Amino acid sequence: MPWLIISIFAYFLSAIAALIDKILLSRAIPQPVVYAFYVSLFGLLVFLLAPFGFRFPPLDILIVSLIAGATFIFALRVFYSLLKKGEVSRIVPLVGGLVPFLVFVLAWILLQERLSIIQFGAFLLILAGTLLIMRERKKEKIIFPWQILLLSFLAAFLFALSHVLSKFVYVNFSFISGLIWRGVGGFL
Repeated sequence: MPWLIISIFAYFLSAIAALIDKILLSRAIPQPVVYAFYVSLFGLLVFLLAPFGFRFPPLDILIVSLIAGATFIFALRVFYSLLKKGEVSRIVPLVGGLVPFLVFVLAWILLQERLSIIQFGAFLLILAGTLLIMRERKKEKIIFPWQILLLSFLAAFLFALSHVLSKFVYVNFSFISGLIWRGVGGFL
């Protein structure tokens, strides 16, 4: 069961990263667009992988790679705006729960991928968890404002689109080259 420990640890690290993002957006870097720019700038460090297999892709793969990177940075920009406005404990699960649903839809449409019965069942569990997170709590009267819900959906859609486009690149070209060109797209 080492996969369970690894999964729990990954979610723990993700929670810490979200809290650090919230602190940085509250104090050190108050503008989400500036923070997204710095993330895109650090994304260029992927060029350190160039000696391990960097190549120029065909034009169609290059365009998709650049779009995937740019879409990811736009998603971060929207996500950081959400973190600045809302509670981390509500925003992160909402966006994180919507991403698998939207990846499912986009992969179905763009990549013609289909899920097995077990995968579809797991997908439904993730979707149910997302709906539970979004529900209104009667005692505390917590409900998401419409603006937060719409921005959460937009961030999740952009993350999902970036993931699906990245998969297309990685399947049709080398991983390292695709990763590097995705980083360039994010910076541009």
